[in-house]
Amino acid sequence: MANKREPVLQTISIMSLRPTQMTVGMREVKEKRKRWRAHKSKKRAELLGRRMIPVVLGPDKNHYVIDHHHMVRALHEEGEEFVLVSVVADLTMVHKNAFWVVLDNHRWVYPYDAKGERRY
Repeated sequence: MANKREPVLQTISIMSLRPTQMTVGMREVKEKRKRWRAHKSKKRAELLGRRMIPVVLGPDKNHYVIDHHHMVRALHEEGEEFVLVSVVADLTMVHKNAFWVVLDNHRWVYPYDAKGERRY
C-alpha cells in the first residue's frame, strides 16, 4: 500500500507570492471582495484556514501561485497580509530557463493576455 504524502503547508506573505497567469478578471475579484467583507472576523479566519492556495516552489525559492489567483488578489486588496499555501511541487532544482516550460507542461501557468492570445 502506498503512503499518502501530507501536504506541505506554510503561512506566506501575500506580497511574496508570484502569479503564473498574466491577467485576472477584475469582476470576479470584485465579487470575491464583496463576499469576503460579508463575513465577520472569526469566519474570515476560519475561511483562510480552510482555503489553501496551491503553489509551486521555484528555482529562486519563490512561491508561484498555480490556482486561486482571483482569491489572492481579492484578499490582498482587502488588506490581508498572509495566506496559507500548499506546496504542490518543489522545482527549486529546475534551471530558471526551463522553469516556465515545466509549469506550462503541467498546465500550472496561464500564458494568455487579456485578448486571449498566448504570450511567450
